Amino acid sequence: MAIYQCELELVNKHGNTNFENLCFDSIEQTLKRYKSWSSNIIQYGRIDDTCVEVFCEQKTIREISIRINLMSITPKELDSIISFMNLNNLHIIKNNNIVTATRKVLTDIMKESMAFKYLSDTNKYLENQLGDGSLIDNSPDS
Repeated sequence: MAIYQCELELVNKHGNTNFENLCFDSIEQTLKRYKSWSSNIIQYGRIDDTCVEVFCEQKTIREISIRINLMSITPKELDSIISFMNLNNLHIIKNNNIVTATRKVLTDIMKESMAFKYLSDTNKYLENQLGDGSLIDNSPDS
């Protein structure tokens, strides 16, 4: 996952990953289907951009994750993701809680993500990650 992406893990209404009879029409209208690096993954959208990954094993969906590119997400893409989730009664795991997808919920998750922190202030992010800021050289020779 890229540093500018925020990842969401989805569950069904019961909080588990038993996914049946899902409709992908709403997501297909916005995110084009791409060939994945794995034959077990159905991928909508480019892997380095906003995308939905559906992991299948023996023709059964085992996992669904969404990567949101915070540098390029559009309102149309966000609405398509929310529509896909609500249409299929899928929910997000956030802080060990199951939450329903709304624009506010997704916006809050994006703002709380490491990707948002990185994009908001790259130097501060790196200083926090390294502890002492040793990666950032402010000397006149650099």
